Amino acid sequence: MFSTLQAQALGQLALAEKLEEFTALKEKLVAMRCRETKRDGILVRVAEIVRSQKLLALLAHDRSFAVRAAVAENHMTPMEVMLVLANDPHPDVRYSVADNHTSPLAALNLLLDDPNPYVADRAKRTLARVVQRTAEVIRMPSREPRSRKRQSHFRSAQL
Repeated sequence: MFSTLQAQALGQLALAEKLEEFTALKEKLVAMRCRETKRDGILVRVAEIVRSQKLLALLAHDRSFAVRAAVAENHMTPMEVMLVLANDPHPDVRYSVADNHTSPLAALNLLLDDPNPYVADRAKRTLARVVQRTAEVIRMPSREPRSRKRQSHFRSAQL
């Protein structure tokens, strides 16, 4: 029969083996997370600089919210994709849509009622900025049409 000391030693040995297994699993998980983080970082960078609307549409369905948020920040993202991202479950993605002044007005209006107060406030501010910029463009003084400039240039050349 085992003595209590032997039983304790066996128990500690089994615990040490489980600890080694746990440590090995933890190291594998950390390595997987590192690869995942690196992958996400690369895709975020791609989403920030890409101009292809097809690629942006694909990246908008990525599992990483950081990639989807980067798509929402890109000014080349198609309107339909921005509307989809305005309904994203992650608030950071919706905030990125609300912060982008090229977002469709429908997306900004939708985000005015967002349950996250930061998203709703950002949508309100962006909408105000878009309206102000539009009003400034409308108020710009009109210029002489090009056709008149060309006509005057043509007349001086004839003289």
